[in-house]
Amino acid sequence: MRKFAWLLKDEKYHNFYTSYSIAWLQMLMDYYDYTGDKALVEEMSPYVHDLLDTYTSWRGTNGIISEAPNYMFMDWVTIGGFECHHPPAVIGQGYLTAYYYHGLEMASRVAALTGDTVRVKKYATLRAEVSEAFNRVLWVADKGLYRDGKRFQTSVKPGDWLPADRDIETFSPHVNLLAVLYDLAPKEKRPAIVENVLAEKPLNTQPWFMHWVFQAIDHAGLFDQYGTEQMRRWQIVPETKSFREMWNNGDFSHGWCSTPLVQMSSRILGVTPSAPGFKTISIRPELSDLQWANGKVPTPHGDVEVSWSLGGGQLRLDVTLPKGTMGDVTLPISRFEQSKITMDGKNGDPWCISHPAGNISRSPAKLNRWLLQRLLVQDKDAVVLTRSGNCGLISGYSSQK
Repeated sequence: MRKFAWLLKDEKYHNFYTSYSIAWLQMLMDYYDYTGDKALVEEMSPYVHDLLDTYTSWRGTNGIISEAPNYMFMDWVTIGGFECHHPPAVIGQGYLTAYYYHGLEMASRVAALTGDTVRVKKYATLRAEVSEAFNRVLWVADKGLYRDGKRFQTSVKPGDWLPADRDIETFSPHVNLLAVLYDLAPKEKRPAIVENVLAEKPLNTQPWFMHWVFQAIDHAGLFDQYGTEQMRRWQIVPETKSFREMWNNGDFSHGWCSTPLVQMSSRILGVTPSAPGFKTISIRPELSDLQWANGKVPTPHGDVEVSWSLGGGQLRLDVTLPKGTMGDVTLPISRFEQSKITMDGKNGDPWCISHPAGNISRSPAKLNRWLLQRLLVQDKDAVVLTRSGNCGLISGYSSQK
């Protein structure tokens, strides 16, 4: 993290692959969420703010990023006749603006962690402006999609890594899925956008971008329907037992090849940090078209163990948390015609059931089944059960849809 920050400063915050600088910021915040190492975030904060100032200077008169020196790196795909390793502005504006918008959110988190309230307010104002401009300039209602950019908007002269614009209009998966993921798209539009994008077979993305694809599908509430279908695009190379950089070619040294492993832990097992450093842990398994899953996810406090299986119209879920942590278990009840939940907690510690009326604590032995049944009806898509320390959970449902 430090070396890349030093490189960014030396290059005046424009490294060779323009988009990688925002990816660096995302890595920094992922590192913080997974480790809780606030000191590194504080150390990196001056670089973060200088980076966002640079991106802000690339906004054009239309309010989105249209004055960037180039739009590398979008993906190893062809769109509108252009290789999107280095697309023209007419294709690169939208996706780079979405990255910038997310960068403002992450920079605001950095500012909040360091007590910089002035920058928190500044970034909130910029995010509101960018969101308005993004939707005004790029949304095409009759398509139900965002276009990649508007032609002939940039004043930057073409060069080796910036092709001249053409009179084209394109609608890539990249800009649309990023709009869904980062909440640039209004909530009510997100599922339809994802469905529209995934109707393209095969999806015009390479492994580089698939991490964002999975995140966007999940954010739209559609991972259960589409997640494993996309994961099966990866094919293991028999000679190396690994994956290539691209679907059918490239080398074996690129980390983005491994995103299915991330999806297995964070989506299939459903384990993610809900507070920095996994002090509190979210367990929200996505069943998709699978019948069972089990595994361990390492945290700074020890392993989180999750095992679930489907059988006889029921779901069984067992969870073990490290000592000293808290866990929120969200059950996928929309998959079932709910009938009952049974819980077998160890050590007699109480569960906390989250629902629209507030939190209610009950010991496993004294849980009011009638009350729980009523809560299921009221909040059919998200029943959350919270537990501290080592625990086991058994959730039973009948009449799978």
